Amino acid sequence: MTKTHYYRAYGYQFSSAFELPFLAGSSSDRRDFEIHYERQAVKKVAANENYRQLLRHDTGWTLRYVNEEHGCADYRYSNADARLTVATSLPWEDCAYALVGVVFGAMLADQKITMLHGAAVDVGGQAIVCLGDSGHGKSTLAAGFIARGATLLSDDLVRLSWDLDSPLVEAGSPQLSLMTDAFGPLKDLGLDKTVSGQRPDIDKYILDARGTRVRANLAAILILEKPDASKSHTVLEKQSATQSVLALMHNRYGRNWLETDSVADLDIFAELVKTTPVFLVTRPPDFDELMKSCSTIEKRVGAII
Repeated sequence: MTKTHYYRAYGYQFSSAFELPFLAGSSSDRRDFEIHYERQAVKKVAANENYRQLLRHDTGWTLRYVNEEHGCADYRYSNADARLTVATSLPWEDCAYALVGVVFGAMLADQKITMLHGAAVDVGGQAIVCLGDSGHGKSTLAAGFIARGATLLSDDLVRLSWDLDSPLVEAGSPQLSLMTDAFGPLKDLGLDKTVSGQRPDIDKYILDARGTRVRANLAAILILEKPDASKSHTVLEKQSATQSVLALMHNRYGRNWLETDSVADLDIFAELVKTTPVFLVTRPPDFDELMKSCSTIEKRVGAII
């Protein structure tokens, strides 16, 4: 008899007949939906085909995802029976990782739920979200916090929710993707997480940095500038409401492939920045200064909350 595995992520409870090592298990057997895996003859696609293609229809939606080898998987969600079917000729292991980010991104976008593209860490029971363009050090800074005792709430896809008027971050993917050349220096600085895998798409290690929280109060949002060698210490500049909203819109998850910007997004972020401070962060690139950067940020955020 096939064992059913239960998980929680991004505010959902769900089940799968196949294991999802990138997600946290759940002791509850309540299900918002269930995941099924079907081996089908889905052919390889052309190298220039869009590797994320979301199609909505009357009965649900289908996300076509193409990996680096141009292997294709269709993630088909049915509203009628709350069922997510992974239809592909690829082995399960090649399809499971996309569930952590892009597939849940499609599901959340279908429900008009607010998301950010970044990393969220739990520092002493409060969530700090790191945002910024590629190469600006989101994962590196998150790993620095983790080396100081923080845990990871979610990497890549950050789901926001609200408890009355208080913003929260829902726990999502509990594994941090970290560039391989950053792992060694961070390990020397106290990052005691072991490598649990390697991302198949890019040269990054996967570190299990999970905590026990299902969600945490949002304390601050950091917008990371590219590390600057001319800086001798970390600089935090509190952003105005307008600057903050524009930065959040720029870092909205899936804005280039899921949903175009909307007035609803502006309204949500305008409300968010009324209670949540947003800082522009510039720090030195040296790993030796990273722990000082984390300490500076924790003290500044702690003084506010």
